[in-house]
Amino acid sequence: MEEREAVIGGRLALGGRLGPCFDCMEVRRPGAAALVLWAAVAAGCGDDAAPSPCAGIDCSGHGVCFVSETTPYCDCARGYHAEGLACLPGDPPAACRGVACSGHGTCVATSTGVAVCECFSGYVPAGPTCVPAPCGAVWRKTIPGLAVWGVAAAPTGTSIFVAGNMGADAVVMQLDACGGLVRQQPLPGPADTWAIATRLLFVDGTMHVFGSYEPWNPSTTPTDSGAFHALFDCSPLELLEGRELSVGAGWSRAWFSSVARGADGSWWLGGYMTRDDAGTPEYHARVVREDADGSHCVGVPTADPGAWVEGAAAFDGRIWLSGVTPTDSYLRSYPPAGAPAEASCIGEPERDLVLRPPALSWFFPSAILEDGDGVLMVGEGSGALPSGVAVRLRWSESEGWVAPAPWDPTAGYDRFADAVRAPDGALCAAGAGDYASETLEEYDGLFACYEPGSLAVRFEHDWPGTGGCSQVAVDQAGGLLVVCGGWVDTELIRCRPTGECPAMP
Repeated sequence: MEEREAVIGGRLALGGRLGPCFDCMEVRRPGAAALVLWAAVAAGCGDDAAPSPCAGIDCSGHGVCFVSETTPYCDCARGYHAEGLACLPGDPPAACRGVACSGHGTCVATSTGVAVCECFSGYVPAGPTCVPAPCGAVWRKTIPGLAVWGVAAAPTGTSIFVAGNMGADAVVMQLDACGGLVRQQPLPGPADTWAIATRLLFVDGTMHVFGSYEPWNPSTTPTDSGAFHALFDCSPLELLEGRELSVGAGWSRAWFSSVARGADGSWWLGGYMTRDDAGTPEYHARVVREDADGSHCVGVPTADPGAWVEGAAAFDGRIWLSGVTPTDSYLRSYPPAGAPAEASCIGEPERDLVLRPPALSWFFPSAILEDGDGVLMVGEGSGALPSGVAVRLRWSESEGWVAPAPWDPTAGYDRFADAVRAPDGALCAAGAGDYASETLEEYDGLFACYEPGSLAVRFEHDWPGTGGCSQVAVDQAGGLLVVCGGWVDTELIRCRPTGECPAMP
């Protein structure tokens, strides 16, 4: 097909399509023998024009960045095709030829050869096109039938992924920018087991999903329990590999909900196992360590019964674990390159700190975040049993404990379950209020953000009757994704870091 180019009114038209405004030193179609020299200017040609959305985007040196409305995309040279804002060698899959996704997304082909659009933030798929998302900057979406325990936004900003349980299977779902279902993938455990996915993380373009499996009925089918690790290609959502990390038989419950990755490529999955032969569950803290070669072993951070691992993080060249024993809560650091041949699997901790923040008689540490020379933690604390309050605090060797007044929004127990940093560094946490209630769907949802450095209150929300909130994540546009709800239906709620959230019933 004949290529044509022209400069019309200060704008460049390629192949009949109007491109962004350019201050043109030399204009040549990508793929021609000569180099392509562009000096891009956004939306207007004046000296005071705003920076272009294409600023810094070179399309891998094999294409030209264009702007459609305010969204950049790549027009690639012959022999290359666009994937996000990169131009990769080769032709696109046959199914995607001619599918431009309206310039607001990237076409990918499923394993069955169907072309689908992965749309950029602010757009959702509509057949072979991407249309503006109807949901706005803040929204809430019900996900029926799925108990969600993990949430993450794709690094490209085109999709939201949630993980949880549906029936006996762990499930991963891909959602569009408004929380609408795109596709889903079940992850059944071994025969006669019940499975749940609890964490999603992205490494080098691959999505890693972690969770647990346990006997469906240990009294009749005493099958193995353990953790699992599934690897996914995200565009489109396709399972690449599933690994079962067995802890052995004889356990009635397995729960691994915290994950950290060591500098040596190992994965550390923290949680607990239980036995209830005597009718009363007995908790045993466990860490499943999976090395880069796929082998795994089981570590015991504490031999005390009635203990578990609640939080895990990797920073400062170490693995950090937090949890509780029958008498104390703890924060421990481990060298990332442990010795799996050792009986403990994870080795001995370098640091072993007892968590006793001021004005609290105990502290239940749910999540750990790096914070300069210290750590930020959220969870549940109390000054006098049996009440429980949602707590955020900071610990460092130089300052010790910084523990602002805890938040106690309900008459029952309150706790934070998960935390992230907002784009400006604020600590944002999600949790459950009045969670001593016997009816899960009646719990209050707690969501709050605190100023960086001081942990002063930016905003605190109490959402009655939302079933409590278990996870919070940041999407590529800077929005905060909060997971709330029970075991039947889940609410996915998108808020702004300023505290603007959708109206709640």
